[in-house]
Order: sequence, then structure tokens, then C-alpha cells
Amino acid sequence: HKAVVSTQSTGENIRDGKYERDGDFLPLTERIVDIAGETYYFYDTVEGNTLERSMEASKQPIRDGKFLATSFAMPLEGEIIMTEVFRKLPFCKNVEEAGKVVARNLAGVNFLFADSQGNIAYQQSGFVPLRSTATGLVPLPAWDTANHWKGYCQVTTT
Repeated sequence: HKAVVSTQSTGENIRDGKYERDGDFLPLTERIVDIAGETYYFYDTVEGNTLERSMEASKQPIRDGKFLATSFAMPLEGEIIMTEVFRKLPFCKNVEEAGKVVARNLAGVNFLFADSQGNIAYQQSGFVPLRSTATGLVPLPAWDTANHWKGYCQVTTT
């Protein structure tokens, strides 16, 4: 599966260290991280939804309840490509060159460019998830798989 940068926020129903999908409960992936001598607990679903908790709450294992979760629409190799894009971007000589560099970007980012010749350009890059319902403006219950992404919009250029 791809790790899922367009973002999605969902609601997750957690019980006994598991998250709900269509009435079944599946085990969360737990990541225990040491930060500046303190232990923190982070949790993900198989779809890449990372549960959102305060840093204080993250010092303890997760409890039962409903949590906001966030996922990103970007394949794992996207981090490498993004690093390359943002490393090259400051060295572009003009709008056209910058547009070609960010065309490889897999993160859902809006770019606005201008160059010393007076050219101005806008470019949106990245994956845009398809949803069968809703607009993506508010979190949806992830325990109902009807609310999950159904793939990505087709790429077009103008």
C-alpha cells in the first residue's frame, strides 16, 4: 500500500488499541519515540491516518475514544522527490525552469513564481484525492470505509 501531500482529516473510533473499520476493530501501529529524554506514543492506521493528540496526551499510551486523524496523499518515494524539488528551486533562472522543477513535486502544494523578466506563473502540484462523498472541508468518520479516498484525480496540464 502507499503511505498517504494533499491532506485528509478523519475521525477514528479507538477501542483497546484498535481502530474501527466497518464494524471490525483492527490493531493500530504504535510508534514509541524518545524526544529530549521523554517517551511519546504515536499511532497510525494501515491507511496512513496518524492520530492527532496533544504532546502531553502523547506521553501516555492511547485511551479509548474518538480522535482526529490526518493522512497525506503522497507515495513513500515522494519525500525524496520533494527534497530534491525544494533543493533545486532557489537556483531556477526563470518561471519556466521553476515550473519544470516543481512538476515532479508529489506534495499538494500551490506555487506562485515570478522572475526578473516580469513573468508570473501559478502551478498546483501533487496528488488530489477522489472522494465519493463530501468536500474534504470537514473530518469524516474513517470507521465507515465509504468515506475513504477512491484514488486520485487525473493529471492535466494547460
